[in-house]
Amino acid sequence: MGGILKTISRTFVPAFGLLWAFAATAGAAGDPVARGGAGYFLMGGTRPDLGSLNTVLTRSGYPGLPASYITVGGGGHVFIGRLALGGEVHRLAARGNASPDWNTSLSGSCGFFDIGLTLHSGMDFAVYPLFGIGAGSMTLKIASRGPASFGDVLEAPGRGSHLQKSGFLMQIALGADRWLGPVRSGRRSGFFVGLRAGYVFAPGGGSWELEGIEAAGGPRAGWTGPYIRIIIGAGGRAQ
Repeated sequence: MGGILKTISRTFVPAFGLLWAFAATAGAAGDPVARGGAGYFLMGGTRPDLGSLNTVLTRSGYPGLPASYITVGGGGHVFIGRLALGGEVHRLAARGNASPDWNTSLSGSCGFFDIGLTLHSGMDFAVYPLFGIGAGSMTLKIASRGPASFGDVLEAPGRGSHLQKSGFLMQIALGADRWLGPVRSGRRSGFFVGLRAGYVFAPGGGSWELEGIEAAGGPRAGWTGPYIRIIIGAGGRAQ
């Protein structure tokens, strides 16, 4: 637990500094609350929980997996008064390592339904903590690097495996959006940019599967870990 708390603090302390610096041009806290909605693209980085999995891989003679990954995704949210509601999906871009005999790589995907309460929701700026629930999966690929003919594969098909792990996820995050479009007739429409920092938890754990069959006794691994993402989107706000 202490390690998780340290990781969360290391993620959120600099993130809070960035977000509040980003908020320097926002209106006063007493400004009227804006309402509206937006769709957006997200791109960032994450460090999933792969320590136990890498230990097992290297102990068995396979190359360990990288610690950091790029995520890309999309989502949308609406502001109803100070209530923020939305959803998002993400893809973990595949990364891996190689040894003289084997390749290993990891990929994945996840999605969340989010609910939050805005700390500031003006025409030009919004700051909002979020809580999300959802699900996600990760796929581990292990493949031989040796040359093979079609006949070799038929004689010895076990030259590689795809192991998948799925489960329930939760996240906590802090986001900030800076709107760039002009204000006309009490409404701002157009593009915005933002930042979001958070931490994903996988409370259920889940088990590994090989071709839909449970692979019992597998190591702990999953989406659990910190992330930070850049937001680029478009929508509208009104008071």
